[in-house]
Amino acid sequence: MAVPLLAPLVWLLPLIKIIALGSVKFIVVGLGAAIAPVTTANFLVNMSSGTPYKYTKYRYKKGHFTEEQLSLVEQANQLIKDSIENEQERLTRPEAREFLKEVLVGTFVGMKEPIVSLPSSIANLSKRLVGWVSKR
Repeated sequence: MAVPLLAPLVWLLPLIKIIALGSVKFIVVGLGAAIAPVTTANFLVNMSSGTPYKYTKYRYKKGHFTEEQLSLVEQANQLIKDSIENEQERLTRPEAREFLKEVLVGTFVGMKEPIVSLPSSIANLSKRLVGWVSKR
């Protein structure tokens, strides 16, 4: 009998995770934008730029991407790395703050959408659960 009472808590776990992770990112990026915007922007870009390249290499090994596509992603990855490492190509403080502001807005929107859609998700899950139970 305790399982149905705990079910709403299980449905809230994704919401709690979204809020917690989004809040941490929001706070860290916000502080970075205020204190060291160029370093924060370069750190964010450097941490995430390698992922598409690794994904492309993996998909290339599996035969899903061509050598030309792999080369294009390698070139883009190198362009991004050069823009971080080369002093003349780095973002200025105002540019870095503007970039980080866009990241913050994207993070907020990413947090908002799952929260807003949670009630309908819970309702749909409840309907499926009731339908499944009634068939038994």
